[in-house]
Amino acid sequence: MHSTTLAWHFNGTQWAAEKVAEGQPYYAIADAHTDNGHSAVVGLGGTFYARDDDSGWTRVNAYDTPSDGCVSTMLEGWAPFSSTRVALNMTTVGTQGRVFGFWNGAQWTATRSPSNANNRLAFGSGDGVTGWLMESYYNSYSRAYYFNGEAWSSSWTSVPMGYYSEVVGLAADDMWAGGIGTILHYDGEQWSSVLHPFSGTTTSVSLLTVSSANLAFARGGYETLIKWDGTFWTVDTRIPAGDIYSIWTVPGADVWLAAEFGVWRYDISADAWAAVPIPAGLAVSSGGQLVGAGDADVSFVATGDRLVTRAGDGSEWTQEQYPTGFFSSWRLGMAAGEMTAFGPGVLRR
Repeated sequence: MHSTTLAWHFNGTQWAAEKVAEGQPYYAIADAHTDNGHSAVVGLGGTFYARDDDSGWTRVNAYDTPSDGCVSTMLEGWAPFSSTRVALNMTTVGTQGRVFGFWNGAQWTATRSPSNANNRLAFGSGDGVTGWLMESYYNSYSRAYYFNGEAWSSSWTSVPMGYYSEVVGLAADDMWAGGIGTILHYDGEQWSSVLHPFSGTTTSVSLLTVSSANLAFARGGYETLIKWDGTFWTVDTRIPAGDIYSIWTVPGADVWLAAEFGVWRYDISADAWAAVPIPAGLAVSSGGQLVGAGDADVSFVATGDRLVTRAGDGSEWTQEQYPTGFFSSWRLGMAAGEMTAFGPGVLRR
């Protein structure tokens, strides 16, 4: 059976369908991602496609996927790495089962396989050159692998168990990792546990968002906001009760939060949270995503499948209607300064 796989591309004015794999067998899209100006889709039949902004969609044959003879079947995770590379964690068909590596739009580099195909992987970089990969297997072990810019360390570093879901950083010697009951910090010499309100519990610490060496936020469980002041992690009680969906910031911007109780903004200079008025009749969608490029360019997902964007000088919100259920299977991100949605296809705005 043959089919035509489509992705949708936004050129700044309108959406247009692009053919990805016309007439090829079994290429229904299984997963997709866009970052650093490059897009990638993986077909259910194990075929990997890539799109470069300059050259359009091209097929990457099976032997150009992360490991020879192990064709890709699913993108399990991704993380920004540098202006030219994105870190991808993929399921493959073959003896290895899972492969992690860096994709620059043309080829894979520094690929490696986890010791167990069921391990959770989380990667982060603080400088766009070096990085750390956390590999965890439930409550059995957690290991950290260092990438020095050219190759992986020959051995792993043991870290406290935490089933880590994310790694973020400001610099090569200022990295954070969050997991179940654990927050780790890397100072350029070693990873160390940092005491926090959920230390030693089964509560997951997620949505780690770092603004500076003296300011970071994270979510404990679903409803608790915790703050790092350069010395301690403490519960921040200055926001209403309710599920927290997203925490976001970029250099030079304040910290933004989307939650069950609305959109809130943390003014760094004033050390204060304040509710941000949004259009009447709107509410943040459950699990609501919030991303942006700066304080005057923030977007969040509202109920009714609407994308709400703070544009211009940041004083007004605009709304875009999307198909019913769109954001239940698509995720938002910023790629090369542009809004991107990724799910069963790729959308760029």
